Amino acid sequence: MNYLEFNPVAYRDAFHEAVADLQLSLDSDESSLAQQALSQILAMQGYIDYMQQLDIDQERSGERRSDEADASRIGDRVLQLLDDLGQIAVNRGLTTTMQRMHQLSLPVALWVARHQGEIEKLDIVVNAIAAIANEDRSQRQLTELCHVITQVQSSVAEKVRRDVEIDDPMRPWKILNLNWGIVATRTLSPHLMEVVFEELIHAIPSDARAFFEEGVLQMDIVGYPDAVREVMTRYYKLLGPDSRLH
Repeated sequence: MNYLEFNPVAYRDAFHEAVADLQLSLDSDESSLAQQALSQILAMQGYIDYMQQLDIDQERSGERRSDEADASRIGDRVLQLLDDLGQIAVNRGLTTTMQRMHQLSLPVALWVARHQGEIEKLDIVVNAIAAIANEDRSQRQLTELCHVITQVQSSVAEKVRRDVEIDDPMRPWKILNLNWGIVATRTLSPHLMEVVFEELIHAIPSDARAFFEEGVLQMDIVGYPDAVREVMTRYYKLLGPDSRLH
């Protein structure tokens, strides 16, 4: 399926396929933990149906039936279910199932964004974006992914944006924005790079200079075109040792 959109029919099929091995493992286990996990799978199916119905109602009426709080609540619950099922899967040796649970989080985040909700559980979505970005993708696909990250980034809840755990190098808000900058660079579009870089400076000001410094080093290693190199170098100089963010 296309993980860069939420299509409820394709999503439902992808979820059933992704969770099939886990469900077989759970069906043969009569423990309370296994039964709880099976109920979580059923809950996921119910949420997918509900999200689809909201989309159908919106298409028919031209108005959103769910408000921002509803979309935020649904998204948070679904993302938590995917994370929980992924952890259960990896505990049973089903690493691939866990990875697919992570991938399935991105369409949910996009659904939340489309319904003008807020994303609070960001870590699993960041994992999905990183996995997709690491695939061998064309410039067109990278451009599409960059726009997808833009939607996710703009829908992250304010309390996550505050980025208070500044000493944590793996905090999701930081990783999301760094991946956004990396994907923008790989599109080879100077204009897109500038748009993303301007946002990145404001989103993670304490980490922006290190990003551009590493980016300048990568220009020679990868052999980026001159136009791309010029943008990266310009932003590195902007945030050089003597620069000040205002």
